[in-house]
Amino acid sequence: MADYNLTVSLPTDQLRGAINLDAACRELTPGFVGAIRTWYSSKPESWFDGPEHPPDRPRSYMRGIISGWHEGTDSHALHAVFMSGSDTHYGLRLHQYGGTIRPVTRKALTIPIDPRARGVRAREFEGIVGSRLFIVRGSAERAILAWRDGDTLRPAYALRKSSRVPSLRERRGYDALPGKDELAAIARDLFLSYIQAMT
Repeated sequence: MADYNLTVSLPTDQLRGAINLDAACRELTPGFVGAIRTWYSSKPESWFDGPEHPPDRPRSYMRGIISGWHEGTDSHALHAVFMSGSDTHYGLRLHQYGGTIRPVTRKALTIPIDPRARGVRAREFEGIVGSRLFIVRGSAERAILAWRDGDTLRPAYALRKSSRVPSLRERRGYDALPGKDELAAIARDLFLSYIQAMT
């Protein structure tokens, strides 16, 4: 994540001779990736869950976060650690910083109203209730997807042009990424181990 550049302070008495920083980074990044993956592996599967997620939803998101971290070369030709997968990276940024989401391939977002609609696409929800969904408009900005239960209309989703997602800290009181101090300590330990192995 570009916003997580770290500055690591090292004791100068540990530095003996010239150090090739690029070579050092190439040696250290696998350990750094492993440390980040371990940090996420220690968290419960429900770490990222919000109120829109049912308790029994598939637990694949955390596994995608863990496997998404990898090493590579950044735009400055420096060895770095990245989060791969555009959807996973985008989701992780939303969890960390919050933000506004807007539809990409549809005209509106579907915000669950019926508890059974949480984590379920509208087409799948039709199968759950055994009825087609249709739009009920209240105003230019307010509309819902509803289904007919006999003579009664039941709301399934609110339709919105955008929706603000609060950060994980706002929702749960903790961050979606390891703290900078924790990451800096990991980088420092890895670098010192590298130096000691070279001397």
